[in-house]
Amino acid sequence: MNIPAHVAIVLCYLWIGLNETAAITAVALNKTAMDAVSIREGVQALDPKLGEMSKIYRMTAFAKSFCWLSFWAAATRWRLSDK
Repeated sequence: MNIPAHVAIVLCYLWIGLNETAAITAVALNKTAMDAVSIREGVQALDPKLGEMSKIYRMTAFAKSFCWLSFWAAATRWRLSDK
């Protein structure tokens, strides 16, 4: 699922050229799969009762999207701080 970082960098250097764009692209490609899996597992771990609570309190679509956005920001912050 995830290729080693050195392989990604070499492939990007071959495809894009020997510059910073290739290095940044390699890091982005290498970390995207890990972040997607982390976010998916985090969403699956949410308590189903939170969905019921949003119906009880009649949350609007904007409020629900704001909650998901704040969850995504918290998950990303956690992922970035995990070094």
